[in-house]
Amino acid sequence: MKLAGLSRSRRDAQALGRFGRVAVSSRVRLARNVAGVPFPDSLSDDDAVKLARKLGKFCQKAGRTIGVNLGYAELDERGSSDEIYILSDRGLVSNTFFERLPGAGVAFRPDDTYSQGGFSVMLNEEDHIRIQSIVPGYDLERAWREADDFDTAINRFVPYAFSKKLGYLTACPTNVGTAMRASVEVFLPGMLLAEDFDATLRALSALRVNARGEEGEGSAFFSPTVQISTGGTLGLTEAQAIASLKRVVDEVVEQEARARRYIFTRERRLAVDYFARALSILKTSYMLGAQEAKACLHAVRLAVELRYVKRISLDTVDEALARIGDSFFEREPAPGGSDGEPPPYDDDAPMEDRASAMRYLFSRAQPTF
Repeated sequence: MKLAGLSRSRRDAQALGRFGRVAVSSRVRLARNVAGVPFPDSLSDDDAVKLARKLGKFCQKAGRTIGVNLGYAELDERGSSDEIYILSDRGLVSNTFFERLPGAGVAFRPDDTYSQGGFSVMLNEEDHIRIQSIVPGYDLERAWREADDFDTAINRFVPYAFSKKLGYLTACPTNVGTAMRASVEVFLPGMLLAEDFDATLRALSALRVNARGEEGEGSAFFSPTVQISTGGTLGLTEAQAIASLKRVVDEVVEQEARARRYIFTRERRLAVDYFARALSILKTSYMLGAQEAKACLHAVRLAVELRYVKRISLDTVDEALARIGDSFFEREPAPGGSDGEPPPYDDDAPMEDRASAMRYLFSRAQPTF
């Protein structure tokens, strides 16, 4: 894969032009630890709980100094609050976070919507503090600025574990240095249909970036969505790491634009089939997992954007993407359960409810092909 530089205007035209958007969202995460305090894995349960609550208060104070109102929730012996499950479905809380019981907390912007992105601070996950900003589209600078502003604000209340030689000290040695991870989620149906998707992933793996595809286990509909993120940042400044990632993402956007141009002008039947399958699954399924639904929604969103599907708006599809996770579909108690124990839950209930919601939402959507 060539890494030729592209001008900003040309890149924007390709990302948001006649063949639809490529970049779905941009994310920047900063890991920090409190000076003189053991990493979370070495804390006792009592000390972890005390630290999380103390840091949660500092997060809210720091937020107020920069005009950001933050809510707070934590894990305890009773499990997670609905707020935390919703944050998890939106990518603002990691799977690892749920293993940190007790003593894990999260500060978050409570009023964020899908179209606005999101902001959270995980406490006592792998590190004491993990600041995370997600913004829609291709805007790493904005995500970085939001995370960096909060990082500066909370550092006024919390002294960081920092080495003049190595940089920020983290629980995982590969994060030492800037302790920053930046990523862009890109949607690559053009490369998938042009049979360049696997080659692109192999090319990315040879560069100083990480590329992770997204495919639901057992999914009947493959999602050509990829998270492209920075690799190790030891020895790099934050600006250098961002610039390095942008050069790679710029080229991926260029390649996807070329693939879409080829598919939509010379192999239109492939695009029509791809869109038709996704729309059919949303309109007719009676059991639908979150990953498969998300893959279909991304495909139909592009179809709506390119006017291959009518009678449904982009705002409606975006709202569906924001509410596709299990946390938005109440699990129902299953029959059975012994005395004195909570009843088991029907794991199929969210899949049935999700499918029902999608059938209703897309009942009026019509293809134009």
